[in-house]
Amino acid sequence: MKLAKAKINSNVKKSESDKKIDNDIVFFNDYFEMLSTKDRETAEKSQRNIMQSNHLIKARYIYARDLFKTIFFHIKYSNYFEKDQIYISNQQKEEFMSKCFYIFNDAAKEDIYEANYFLGLMYLNGCYTKLNKTAAYYYFSLAASYSHSLSFYELYKMLKTEQVTIYKGNENADLLKKIMFDYLKASAEEGYTEAMYELGNEYIRGVLCKKDYELAYAWHRQACRNGYILSYVKYHFYN
Repeated sequence: MKLAKAKINSNVKKSESDKKIDNDIVFFNDYFEMLSTKDRETAEKSQRNIMQSNHLIKARYIYARDLFKTIFFHIKYSNYFEKDQIYISNQQKEEFMSKCFYIFNDAAKEDIYEANYFLGLMYLNGCYTKLNKTAAYYYFSLAASYSHSLSFYELYKMLKTEQVTIYKGNENADLLKKIMFDYLKASAEEGYTEAMYELGNEYIRGVLCKKDYELAYAWHRQACRNGYILSYVKYHFYN
């Protein structure tokens, strides 16, 4: 089943802002053909948002964001899919990522804080722009300053896997552990399920914090309730 494309009324006299939105609709419509049917609702919701919004930058951002999440996921993990694969040529990928990059930049300048998270992803994975982990850390930090749960988690992962260095020397090791733990805990408290699971693991390991099996159980239980599959194993381990 093909996804319904957004329609443009060409009989109405339009402002420059409306024309920009129409141009984005035409551009992104080509990528709707690549979406699997399970992404229909998200894409159609995005269509409605851009057609109804009076805020040009926000409308363009929402439109780009919803398609970027789907296409980026399939590009990054395409080797794991056997069905419903998206075929996207290198030229299409470059055009798509270029468009998203500039829209995310415009949105970030207009204080749409979540756009910083997607800029961080693009720098972290070298999408359109050169891979730049320092820039990725910077943009994740900007989004995290607005309590964005996924950005907190990305900061935690980047520090834990030593993708960036914010302190040199062993004398700051304890401070670094505290920062990693604070990022992880903030992500979990803001509702990110994977962070809840990992926070439970940290309470078991006792590397970034003191061991606390009661808190480990509580966070694994919460992740389990939110449907995080790996937490089911840990949750049943306690019982």
